[in-house]
Amino acid sequence: MRTRSIALAVVVVALVAASVASAQTSRYIGLGGGIALTRDAAAVDLNPAALGALEVGAKAPGQFQFEIAGTFEVAGDQDVWAVNIAGGPAQAGWGFGASYFDASPGSYDYDGWNFGVGKQVDENVFVGAAINKYDYMDDDETSYTLGALFVGDRIDWGFVINDVTDQTTGLVYNAGAAADLAPGWTALFDAWDITDQFDQSFSLGVEFTPKGNLAFRAGMFEGGNFSAGVGFKADRFAIDIAYAQADDDADADDSIFVTASTNL
Repeated sequence: MRTRSIALAVVVVALVAASVASAQTSRYIGLGGGIALTRDAAAVDLNPAALGALEVGAKAPGQFQFEIAGTFEVAGDQDVWAVNIAGGPAQAGWGFGASYFDASPGSYDYDGWNFGVGKQVDENVFVGAAINKYDYMDDDETSYTLGALFVGDRIDWGFVINDVTDQTTGLVYNAGAAADLAPGWTALFDAWDITDQFDQSFSLGVEFTPKGNLAFRAGMFEGGNFSAGVGFKADRFAIDIAYAQADDDADADDSIFVTASTNL
């Protein structure tokens, strides 16, 4: 699994991680990333440290709350679907999450699951870890991820190390920042594969929330690939839609994803 073809085979699933496929939800596909932004069920894939800072409900402190999200490709040729779950006691400073994903682009077959935990270790600092099990063309692999999240007044920072035991892809370092630009506006910047183990790249994203239940998103990847999305919330339910422009090198069609989620 030490070839770049692994990443290209699952390019749409891995839009936010150039070397590791995962169960991304439509919000982060539309944004093009979110290492420092994740506070929901996608945290186990983007940054397990964010599992300690989940925002998945409005229950009283100490009561358990969860978010479940299902993501499906409704247009494109990647044959991707995924399920994410994350939760923990409200305002307790720790949480856990799991995900399962399946992708079958072209002649490839790729699926796997992740499980992670995150914990607050200081007022503004969170750390987390995840185990990742993959089945690629009947070849089983296991890798481990470490993450950190630093929460500031207006800018949050995230850092992730993939495959820390060098079992599958080799060490891959990702970093990101998310900033509140103005009321309703959030911008993010992510750097993928900082040491160029596979293919170093960068992404920019912006989210505009004119109302609490409506959000518009756009992302741009190094090289000009584009993504966009929209999200709508109603009570405990949410629908997110994302468009993702495929990499020309992957010989794949552009994709549209839909994520349905609910808080419990």
